[in-house]
Amino acid sequence: MISLNVQLKGRKVVVAGGGLVATRRVRKLLDEEACITVVSPELTEELKEMAGQSKIKWKQRAFTSGDVKEAFLVVIATNDAEANENIASYSVDVPLVNRADGGEGNVQFPAQVERGMLKFSVTTSGASPKLTRKIKRDLEALYPPEYEAYVDFLYEARKVLKQKGLSEEVQMKYLKDLLEDRFKDAGEQKNMLEEIHRAGEERSSGRVRK
Repeated sequence: MISLNVQLKGRKVVVAGGGLVATRRVRKLLDEEACITVVSPELTEELKEMAGQSKIKWKQRAFTSGDVKEAFLVVIATNDAEANENIASYSVDVPLVNRADGGEGNVQFPAQVERGMLKFSVTTSGASPKLTRKIKRDLEALYPPEYEAYVDFLYEARKVLKQKGLSEEVQMKYLKDLLEDRFKDAGEQKNMLEEIHRAGEERSSGRVRK
């Protein structure tokens, strides 16, 4: 098994089931801007609210084979084992299938820690959900919310370095230096961006070697 990040923005996702597990899945999928249809006779209050706000589409009935048409991802999350097996059989031609009941599918929903562009995915492949949650908590403590701004700074600095046309050797030195803890400070970040801009200007004026 290999872990991959999949772009779901604008993709059709069908969720079978309207309980608590389906609700957790839908929350994550909404964050990815997927086009979500939930098929279930009943929904949790949270899902009903999402449907009322047109964040998701709700088909208030049992799942049928036609519901998987053109779906990129099917999430099977009903509390009926027989229904889950039937839905899985309907989904054999769907690229991605997630089975919340632990049945055979080709996609898992790992625990996630997100700090802006920095993302961690954690799974024990079902061996120990408690360990998965513990590792997630450990990562959240190790990389607090402030890391989002720091990663944004690294992204901006990398873009500026490329734009300024500095040599690869100089760029690599800057990128290595930026990993020092002091650059988590906003003032240090500002100073470094100014330094990179000056280095680029000096290169353009011919005062430094390319």
